[in-house]
Amino acid sequence: MGYDSTLLLLTTQELSDSNKYKSRVITSHVIDILQRKRVEWLRIKRKANRYRTTRSRFNHEKGADVEYIPHHDIKFISFISSISCHPSHTRTASTSRDEPQDKKKVKLLSEINVETVGGRIEGRVISKSPLREWKKADAEGKLFTFNLTDNSGEISCIVSGELAEVLFPTISIGSCYEISGFRPKPSHPQYSTTSHSCEIQLSKITRIKKIEGDFLPKKPQSLIKISEILDIENNKSVDLIAIVYDVMIPQMLACRDGQMREKQNVLLVDDSMRTVSLGLWGESIRTLDGKEGHVINIRAAAVKEYNGKKLLSTSSASILKHCESDLTREEQELADWWDREGHSSEFAALSINK
Repeated sequence: MGYDSTLLLLTTQELSDSNKYKSRVITSHVIDILQRKRVEWLRIKRKANRYRTTRSRFNHEKGADVEYIPHHDIKFISFISSISCHPSHTRTASTSRDEPQDKKKVKLLSEINVETVGGRIEGRVISKSPLREWKKADAEGKLFTFNLTDNSGEISCIVSGELAEVLFPTISIGSCYEISGFRPKPSHPQYSTTSHSCEIQLSKITRIKKIEGDFLPKKPQSLIKISEILDIENNKSVDLIAIVYDVMIPQMLACRDGQMREKQNVLLVDDSMRTVSLGLWGESIRTLDGKEGHVINIRAAAVKEYNGKKLLSTSSASILKHCESDLTREEQELADWWDREGHSSEFAALSINK
C-alpha cells in the first residue's frame, strides 16, 4: 500500500474517532496529523538514502558482480521501492529545472531575406574558396566564401577581415554548422554561384557551432557534358567531369579594377567530342600542371562568353578535384573512354554559332 493510501486511511480513522469535536477542532486535528505524517515520511526518505549509499559503497569495495543485501535490511526493501516509485519523488520533464529551454526556431535558407537581420540557420558546407587577399585604394584585407545547403536551398557565406583568418581553418567541406548573428545582403547575379537572391555576411558577433547534421542533405553534383554548356546562361555555375587535354603557361592580365592578376588557361575535353577552355585564377593556378590525360572533377565553374565561344572560369566557390584514386562511376567511365578511344579522337570548340 502506498503512502498516500495509508495516510488517507489513518486520517479517515482518526476523523471518525473525533466526531465528538466541533468542526474547528477537527480541522486543527487533521492539520496536526498531516504534519506528523510528513515528518515521518521525510525520516523514511533520509534512511533510504543512507541505505543506498552504504549498499553502493559495500558492493564497490567487495567488487561484487551480484548486489549484496544485508539480511537485516531485507525487510527495508519495500520502503526503498515505494519511495523510489512515489510520484512526489519523480520529476517530470515539464517541472525539471535541468531541462533546457526550447531552442529558437531554425530558419530555412530559403527564408533568408534582406528585410530581417540575424536568426539561426543550420547547413552543410558543400564548397569553400581559398583564403585570398583583396586590395583597394584605401584598404586591404583577406576573405573567403563558403556555400551552405539545407533541405530548402543553398546560400553563399562571406567572411572577411581578421575573422576570415580565424574561421578559415575551422570550416571544412562536408561538415555541418549552426550559424547565428549574421547579416543578409543582396547577391550579385554576375558573381553569385547560387540561385539565392541573398548572401550572408559573417561578422564579429557571429557564432558558429559544428553540429552532427545527419538530417542535412549531401548535395549531389548535377553533372553536365561539355557540349551542354552551349545551353547554359552566362555567369551560371556548372559541375562537370573532363579530361585535361592541354595546360597553358600562366599569364599576367590587367583586370577592370586596375590590378594585375595571373591567369592560366586549361583545355578540357570529354566524350561529347567538344572542347572548352577553363580559366584558372588565384590558388587554382598550376594545380593542373603535368596532368594532361588525367580526369578532373570541377564543381561550380562559372560559364562565360568571349569572342563567340563559351568558356569556363573558376570562382571563389569553385572546387577542382584531380581524380587519381577512389574514382566515382562517372569518373571511371570517362577514364576508360579516354584510354580506349578518346586519346585519338578529334574535338570541336564550343562556338556559339554552331
